[in-house]
Amino acid sequence: MIEIVRAEHVKVTGLPELMKPNLKDSLKIHNPIYTDAVKYGRWTRDIPKSIECHNRAIELMPQWFAPYINKIDALVSIGNLSEARAVLMEAIDETGKNLYRSIAVLDLYERKYSSAFENIEKAKAFEFKDHNETLGDAYLLKAKIYKHAGYKKKAEESYERAVDFYTNLIVFIHGDTTSYSRLGIAYAGIGVNQKADESGKTALKYINLHENRKSSLFILHDLIQLYAIAGDQESARNMMNELLARKAYFTSESLNLDPDIQPLFGDPGI
Repeated sequence: MIEIVRAEHVKVTGLPELMKPNLKDSLKIHNPIYTDAVKYGRWTRDIPKSIECHNRAIELMPQWFAPYINKIDALVSIGNLSEARAVLMEAIDETGKNLYRSIAVLDLYERKYSSAFENIEKAKAFEFKDHNETLGDAYLLKAKIYKHAGYKKKAEESYERAVDFYTNLIVFIHGDTTSYSRLGIAYAGIGVNQKADESGKTALKYINLHENRKSSLFILHDLIQLYAIAGDQESARNMMNELLARKAYFTSESLNLDPDIQPLFGDPGI
């Protein structure tokens, strides 16, 4: 996912105070670069243009981790995992950050489940925050990795924690439909398919009311995972066809990397 991450996470060391770049000011000056990166990469799927923008951002601020992560996401969207991993290693070298969460995701996509498990266990809370992910999102990612790495009990525990997180979030933020779709994934993960379906249908109502809103894309992506995990292949295929028909943000290449979604590509309906 291409994201603009807050500049306050950036640390520049080893320079006299007056020589240190003001990254917030730099972001304002170079804002068209990030606007173009989001526009081309996220909504028009012009990946070459998106990568060009990210390269320029890296050139301007090589110690800021966000352009690297955004470039990685652009490469993942076209299934280029080898180059994505090379960029990730460059990001670690240049920024000094231990990006275990990102390493674990690439491991997952490459079906290196043991390595994914080891790296997600090393990931710190700030890594998920840097990706604009909630604690619930972290639980779902960990559950996915634990499940495919063969740690069934740990996966169930993470899904259960995600159920608790999103259930409480819905109480405090009524009408947060993304929470409903992710609650549905968590219920599907522990085999409570009736509640998973109920949560999914609540989220789907939002899509039907606001089909042109960008957030609908992410809800559709959640629903693909929900129904795939629950074993409802027909509903999962329908959600996937709808998502890909919108021709924005998600690609068949990126969806095919997800081990929960990948089996759908063997179906003639895709």
